[in-house]
Amino acid sequence: MTILFDVSRPRSILTYSGIDPDAPIANSVSSSSPASPALTYRFVPGGWFGDALPTGEFAVSVPGRRGILTHRGLVPYYLDNPANTLQYIRVMNSGKFRFAGSTTGTNSSSPSTYHQGVLECVLDPTSAATEWSRRSAGVGLFPVIYDQRKVLRITMNGDNTGTEGFGYVDPDTGELVPRARTQTPEDRIRLWGWTYLGDGLYIGQGKTGGVLFFDGEFYHLLQPSGEAYSTYVVATRDDEQVSVVAWHSGQPEGTVPTGISIWYGPLGGLYAMPIVNTNKYLQDGTLEIVSLS
Repeated sequence: MTILFDVSRPRSILTYSGIDPDAPIANSVSSSSPASPALTYRFVPGGWFGDALPTGEFAVSVPGRRGILTHRGLVPYYLDNPANTLQYIRVMNSGKFRFAGSTTGTNSSSPSTYHQGVLECVLDPTSAATEWSRRSAGVGLFPVIYDQRKVLRITMNGDNTGTEGFGYVDPDTGELVPRARTQTPEDRIRLWGWTYLGDGLYIGQGKTGGVLFFDGEFYHLLQPSGEAYSTYVVATRDDEQVSVVAWHSGQPEGTVPTGISIWYGPLGGLYAMPIVNTNKYLQDGTLEIVSLS
């Protein structure tokens, strides 16, 4: 188990700013799966990094927007954030919706000591007020995550997260699993950047870039790689509810432009997604839809 500095208390308060509720929020449409229960799908055009909860609450950075797009509207950046962006975002609701991420980092001679500034923002549930705070600098690409106690954790030199940072929180043990551990597929799960959801369920990036859910026997397709190359897949499960977030890099032949896709709703909605031909997928990554009828 990684031992980390508890940063549940802000080191310094930076500023208060207001949410812009009139900022356009990406359209929400029902999942294309004909089966029930259906997941809700939301796409954020131009989104770069983001995370969501099974309730549909989300935070996504959109370059050029000078703020973080959330389910409540646009949250302006803290003015002293020179990068005017927030990367590798993770979210939580502990009575108040909050999100944290990294700002511009500084490289040293060793990739393992790549440091990134960390900011956290808390939204007031009854008003448009937001509270930004600066946290200790993190190490690695994904330097933040919220643990099972809903406490913000930040990577440190000397822990076992390496250059990739955090992957996910193990639902059974509470372990903060390093993302590097998920970057190499295992015999039982042919996924990259995967998240374990408990009960033998996994979700992650397919061999050719699609977003796949593995139920222990079949692979279900959320986002075909022919539509967009998907990466930075993160997922959260809360009992029988789930959320999945993926970043898509636009491709000339793709039908989905660069942006963030969000799925959320009942866990059963993942089982309702189309099943791919397992043999072909394991052989060469082909995502061919099959019918079990």
